[in-house]
Amino acid sequence: MATGDERGVVRIWACDHPDQRMKKEEPYYMLGGKVLDLAWNGESNRLAVVGEGQPPAKVIMWDSGNSVGDMSGHTKKVNAVAFRQSRPFRIATAGEDKMVRFYEGPPFKASKERPMLTSKEGDLTTHTNFANTVRYSPDDSKVLSASNDMTVALFDGKDGAPLKAAKVHAGTIYAAEWSPDGKCIATASGDKSVKILDDGLATMKEVNLCAGAKPDAGDMQVGCVWATAGVVSYSLGSDLSIIDPESGAVTATQVGHNQSVSALLWAKGRLISGSFATWGEGSGSKLWGVVRTWDLSTGLASSFAGEGHTNRVLSLGLFDDGTILSCGLDNCLIASTLSPQPQHGAAKVQLDACPVSMGVGGKLAAVVTTASTLLLVTRDKLGTAPSSIPLSFEPACVAVAPDGGAVAVGGADNKVRLLTAAGGEEKVLDKHIAAISCLAYAPGSKRLASGCANKEIVIWDVAAGTPLSWGLQGFHPTRITCLTFSAAGVLASGGVDGSIIVWGDLPAGPFKPPPKHKLHGSTTHAGGVSALAFVGDGAVLASAGLDACIKTWTVA
Repeated sequence: MATGDERGVVRIWACDHPDQRMKKEEPYYMLGGKVLDLAWNGESNRLAVVGEGQPPAKVIMWDSGNSVGDMSGHTKKVNAVAFRQSRPFRIATAGEDKMVRFYEGPPFKASKERPMLTSKEGDLTTHTNFANTVRYSPDDSKVLSASNDMTVALFDGKDGAPLKAAKVHAGTIYAAEWSPDGKCIATASGDKSVKILDDGLATMKEVNLCAGAKPDAGDMQVGCVWATAGVVSYSLGSDLSIIDPESGAVTATQVGHNQSVSALLWAKGRLISGSFATWGEGSGSKLWGVVRTWDLSTGLASSFAGEGHTNRVLSLGLFDDGTILSCGLDNCLIASTLSPQPQHGAAKVQLDACPVSMGVGGKLAAVVTTASTLLLVTRDKLGTAPSSIPLSFEPACVAVAPDGGAVAVGGADNKVRLLTAAGGEEKVLDKHIAAISCLAYAPGSKRLASGCANKEIVIWDVAAGTPLSWGLQGFHPTRITCLTFSAAGVLASGGVDGSIIVWGDLPAGPFKPPPKHKLHGSTTHAGGVSALAFVGDGAVLASAGLDACIKTWTVA
């Protein structure tokens, strides 16, 4: 198996030996920019790689990395590559220079530029916009290309001669795939539809995939593949739709995340996650918040109906009556419910500044902002303006006691302030030597855990305002990003490096007890851990990261 990354690096993985992860220990530095597509030949010994940078395309022998041809010709980034599986071998590429190019080999060299036959004029021309994909038919007799110009074109699989082209969508075609028997083509488009075409490009079925009453950018279909269950289409909003190609019916829809997950919450037997989705670049870009609810017995998620956040979801919290509160970078709080169906919009609170962190406990929610204010709102006053308390320091994080009777605020000045539920300062906890990065109350509200940028965790006696356990330093090699307690009072912590630690008993004093479990970044989340939540009785821990993934770990 081959994978490519945004640095232009390609790795070859072993799939036939359980004790050997890599076929090649050293990666191949292939391109000067991001890898966008890869393709193996039918003998599994040659690999074509395309993407950004210079050169934007290469073909190598996988075991040596030696080049087996010259794939020059494209003047802009190459979006897709397809390898003819039978001899004579051919490689087809699709680029943002509007070209579909063919290479003959080995050794591979450019065939003449292959234009496409337009359905409107009948004369030879190129695509009029970016070419996004190329794919060989299963029998290698034809190759298709699809473009931003809303057309699909067919070429002869051996010599690249243009056969036919047709405009089949009202928007950009981001993906196209042959059926296993080569008799049909599935296309996914920015017009929010999937079409099933015959091998002559006539439309057989059209499936409109709009999730709500109003079409949204998140409904744009950007990928598709044929599977045993039918055609699987992927949307910009991260929905997977399974379509019966015979009837055109959507038989199942699976939702998830395609951007970093910033918040996790365990509520009413389900895991709730918060993230965002985005579309476009520059002034025309759009970003919106995404909240999902997961059934961990099946691994399937559901969306929340109603009007959600218009920017990234920052935090999630749970009131004592089961109401879910989300905090977004659109400067608002939204109350949501799980029963009878996940639904946004029970109440909405507008904030007067950008939030930094939110904590919820009992009937109380607290938010600290970039304006150095603490905003407090109670469950029975959702929908009204929160009370605002100025802070004399820069806040970095906040937590509310589970009983709602106290608030802890961590500052960039290395201190933790313990406040009353009304916002009055009671104690200043001073033990850290770096900015406080995360806080968590233990069940019962008697203990508080704080983590800092200096990789240290301190456990505090809330009533006394004194440290119970400290010196928990060096286990995380980088900044601690999140803390959480189980129902039984077991502490878990996550770090920027991706490491997750589940702590055992923490004796009083400056001790360094060995962790009960330590999960290293190589097996957790690329880019770091952003959120943790214990599931149920605490035998399972859920983690989320910048890699847009949610994982569960047995830690009992």
